[in-house]
Amino acid sequence: MAEQRAERDAEYAEVVERTPAFLAEIQTETARGRATYAEVEESEADLERFEKWLAGIAARDYFNAPGGAAARAAVQQCRHALADFERAALHADTAGFNRPHSGGKAPLSEDDAAEE
Repeated sequence: MAEQRAERDAEYAEVVERTPAFLAEIQTETARGRATYAEVEESEADLERFEKWLAGIAARDYFNAPGGAAARAAVQQCRHALADFERAALHADTAGFNRPHSGGKAPLSEDDAAEE
């Protein structure tokens, strides 16, 4: 039993060790102004891999290894960071629709410009 718990703990620790890179990537892309849906989709795929990996470990964790809580918390932190990143991408995507045209007026058509 102790050996199996130690094995699961090692697996959970590996999950915890790898999540900071995921968080750093999101932070870097946000700082670069690259909160786009392409980046969100890439990060979603990475998060899915973490979730599947964590689920696989949990399925073999018959004795509730103590490292499971830290691994679940680390993946949850990734979920929250991705949700924030997705909101930033949505905001960036829709920001152009909310900006007024120059002078707050709609651009003139050629016919309107000729009449002025």
